[in-house]
Amino acid sequence: MNILHVSPRYFPAISGAEFYMQRLSEILQTHFDIGMHCSDALDFRGLRNATGKRVPKNRNTDRINNIQVNRHPVDQEPDAILAEREEYARFFKQEGLLADGSALDAGPISADMRHALLDAPADLIHATCFPYANVFTALLAAKRRGIPAIVTPFYHAENPRYDVPWASALGSFDRVLSCSRAESRALVDHGVPAGRIFKITMGVDADRFQVASSDVFTRVTGLDPSRDDIVLFCGFKNYEKGAITVLHAIPQVLDRLPSARFVMIGPPSAQYNFECRKIGPARKAVVNLNPENLSGYFDPIKLGAFKACRVYAMPSRSEAFGIAYLEAWACGKPVVASSIPAMQELFEDGNGGLHVPFDDSEALATTIVNLLDDPGTCEQMGARGREKIDQEGLTWDGVAVRVRGIYEDILG
Repeated sequence: MNILHVSPRYFPAISGAEFYMQRLSEILQTHFDIGMHCSDALDFRGLRNATGKRVPKNRNTDRINNIQVNRHPVDQEPDAILAEREEYARFFKQEGLLADGSALDAGPISADMRHALLDAPADLIHATCFPYANVFTALLAAKRRGIPAIVTPFYHAENPRYDVPWASALGSFDRVLSCSRAESRALVDHGVPAGRIFKITMGVDADRFQVASSDVFTRVTGLDPSRDDIVLFCGFKNYEKGAITVLHAIPQVLDRLPSARFVMIGPPSAQYNFECRKIGPARKAVVNLNPENLSGYFDPIKLGAFKACRVYAMPSRSEAFGIAYLEAWACGKPVVASSIPAMQELFEDGNGGLHVPFDDSEALATTIVNLLDDPGTCEQMGARGREKIDQEGLTWDGVAVRVRGIYEDILG
């Protein structure tokens, strides 16, 4: 059977949604003929702006871990963009959906991708993630071809940019895969029929993290887990992910625990760079690692950072699930997350980690210091997180088995 996977970007672009589709493709290729389709954007800006980073043209048709990756150019010419918006507006109207061409605002707009999804051999199309336009490209192609369509939206209920009228269009997919009961409730609130929603969590390649060494990380950063109290953040360095709150907490932590060091992994936003300069001498306690410094999700420096840290802190405003929390647990580390419904569902306060109010740097600083001051509690919480992975099957192999079941069910 031919399955088309559709995401906004693909490796070497790095984010949770792309990695989800990458691991599904790699694992499920033993059961299906997988064709991967995405834009040629390398960063988020490239999804809708000519100044964004792009994958080199010689990699537009690429083979990565035996997966055929088809990268489609993002339309840049105003006439081409207008034509695509009109094409989708007609589609939404024909389907009776509450949306128009503005549903494509997040990008990528790509006529090339639309034509490819209409022409490529396919029995089913599976897309991620909302609110990016490739989700609607997949839906349009599936409807016109009369084949099933599945979406994993990663709907972030607390983020205002997701609260748009055309979220109800997700209900036109044959199956909607949510990561939590909290996400499922938010989707129902936006008009997605409950009977089409199936909860499937995220996963982790726990063995790769458990056997990782911190040696390369120590050599590159100069940080030593036997000497330094390392706090790790790994994600897009912006306000939404809590990176700004972490920056604001750093001087407060250092006042009480001078041995603390902060490792910040991920692409920086302009706000992050600005706020980083504002924390003054505390910047000496911060090590910044960007995607350009790393070779992907399993880069030895990144794996070593999870192994070397004492605490993982990513107090996001919104999360569908949060793969990085599982990566920390795989290394036996406690996590600090915001007290939002999806995180409260993922773990109870004190059972694998702690919750803090979003954008409360004082509460975050106190929580980090208390954990670093209590190695026994850190170890106990981290061990409980590792147990959760095993007990609840929070691995990519487990996720792939459940998604495969969805595919086989819908294909009869």
